[in-house]
Order: sequence, then structure tokens, then C-alpha cells
Amino acid sequence: MTIRPYALLIYVAGPIGKPEVHRQNQRAAIDVAEEVYRLGHIPIVPHLMMDWNDQHPHSYEDWMALDFELIRRCDVLLRMEGVSPGADREVAFALRCEKHVCMSLADLAARFKRPRAPEPTAFTEGVGLIKGET
Repeated sequence: MTIRPYALLIYVAGPIGKPEVHRQNQRAAIDVAEEVYRLGHIPIVPHLMMDWNDQHPHSYEDWMALDFELIRRCDVLLRMEGVSPGADREVAFALRCEKHVCMSLADLAARFKRPRAPEPTAFTEGVGLIKGET
């Protein structure tokens, strides 16, 4: 599958939970990310940072602050099913930032059937990134 330069960045928010269910929830988030990708968008999956935290632990609030910065840069937040105070905080933050929030993959697919059309740029018009390059 080709990622289009005008695909939306979709933040996947959902349960991480207690250590005994981390990997199960991580796999569920990866499955959701695959569906987002198949819709032609770019998923951002904070659950993958669990591996980072295993190697270099940080506080819960440090991770939430990082998540909020990722959300600020995304176009849409997709809320997975399940109990998650952290994901609920992420939804509230996204709404304060006036981001689109979808509560299911079906909602995302219905609202964003195709990525928005690209803005004309040197990249989409076939001009190289360096001036004079073709």
C-alpha cells in the first residue's frame, strides 16, 4: 500500500492497562492501526512506546505529556473501545484542540472515506525538494 502525502494522521487512543494486559492491548491497538492504514491514513500508535518505557522508564504523566504533543500534531483521534482514563484524557485534550474525534473505525471510515485532496506543492507537482531539481 502506498501512503499518500495527503493522508490524515490518526492518533489511536485506547486502553493500555495493568502490566498483565499490556501486550494484549498493544496487539489490539496494532490491529486498529492496520485498519487505519488500510483506509489510506497514517496511524500514530502510542501503545508502541511501551517497549521504550520498558527500556527507559518514565512517569505516567511524562507519557501523557508526550501523547498530548502527538495529538496536537494529528488530524484525528480514534478512540478504541475499553475502559481507559488515559484515553479519556486524550479525547478531552483532542476536543480542546478542536481535533476530530472518532469513537470507532466505522465512524472514521464514514467520516473520512478518502484522504483530503493534496494542496498544490512542489512535491505534488513533481518538482524536486531542492530548487532547480526535477
